[in-house]
Amino acid sequence: MAHLAHERLSAYGSAIDLAVFLHHLTPELGSAGDLPGQLERAAVSIPLYVAAGASEPTSVEKRVFYRMARHSGLECLAILDVLEALGAVQASRLERGRLLLDEIVAMLGSMIVTKHRER
Repeated sequence: MAHLAHERLSAYGSAIDLAVFLHHLTPELGSAGDLPGQLERAAVSIPLYVAAGASEPTSVEKRVFYRMARHSGLECLAILDVLEALGAVQASRLERGRLLLDEIVAMLGSMIVTKHRER
């Protein structure tokens, strides 16, 4: 049962799912230098920013954190593109991550616009 504001947000749940998926994927990426670590850090920052934003009292403050979460999602997408281009992982292995990221980025975009209109 969700007790805190962030636990009721779909973006938060999807971001947790993404972090778990990528955590299990990164051992396969051993030959990709620092990118696996950077990918995990960016992925973990998404639910952290969403949780921080949900706890803020005003929509202006919420929007700042939701924007940072969205930026981290876009960073993850770019890292997946680089990993695929380097041949570190096949596109089919990234499909779930990309789907989750598309969903998360879209949800956060809506949350940013909604919070902006609430001012």
